[in-house]
Amino acid sequence: MKKRYIICFFALVFVVSFAGAQVEKIVNGGFEGEDISMWAWQGDGTAAATMERSTVSPITGTASLKVTITTAGSSWWHIQLVQLFGINVKKYTISFKARAS
Repeated sequence: MKKRYIICFFALVFVVSFAGAQVEKIVNGGFEGEDISMWAWQGDGTAAATMERSTVSPITGTASLKVTITTAGSSWWHIQLVQLFGINVKKYTISFKARAS
């Protein structure tokens, strides 16, 4: 059985509005900092992935996150990129850029 590898590059910006001020809630959302320990992939079943910060051909800025799916799960959502943080009930805007090959 042939394994399929999917490489995704993510540049993520999450901006929160508080009385007109914008506060970024996601730490290292653009992956410009070398520490990506606050990011994790979450899988289900037998799904598996690796991730690394990459400076090769970023979408924006000088870096991006490269996620390589090593074992696809049985559903499309079995690999998810996550960062946990607390939020209040407010209006939130999330935007991101992604590329797959």
